[in-house]
Amino acid sequence: MTNVRIALLALVFLLFASAPAFAQGPAASSGSTPLRAGAMSLSLGVPGGGNPYAGGTAGFFYAFSPNVNVGFNVGLGLDTAPADTVFNLLLAPVLKYYLMPGSEITPFWIGQLNFGITSVGDDAVDLSVAGGFGAEWFITSIFSIAGYAGIGIDLLRPNDVDPLAIGTFTSGISAQMYW
Repeated sequence: MTNVRIALLALVFLLFASAPAFAQGPAASSGSTPLRAGAMSLSLGVPGGGNPYAGGTAGFFYAFSPNVNVGFNVGLGLDTAPADTVFNLLLAPVLKYYLMPGSEITPFWIGQLNFGITSVGDDAVDLSVAGGFGAEWFITSIFSIAGYAGIGIDLLRPNDVDPLAIGTFTSGISAQMYW
């Protein structure tokens, strides 16, 4: 989890430290990022700290405008604990709202609804929402790396007495390929 925090801090530092340089450079003025209406992308997410729903996902995104990107993530998990083998499936619609879509480093707000199915216990369904703030760095005109941090709220947890819980920290890191 410490590595995720360091990576997110580095992304935030890059966002604020390089914004004046990008604002004067040709990349910002030409709008070289692929954020435009009708753009599509594939996303691969790595496990994130504090948010089991954000880790190990693959997603498809469609941009309705340069600012609004809607996607759907699917995650599969297999854990071989000493007692049981646990299988998890995640289905998660996602909404990203970009604040500066023409910049090479673009801050965004993210919201995600998580619907999970697990092979443990009688109540094998969970439902939660996660949201936060992040930044996406467009390394080339078709490839980017993104990271975010925020909070998560569990609305329904499997095999738990209290169905509602608020997570204080959730994060995710992903790579995107646009066309």
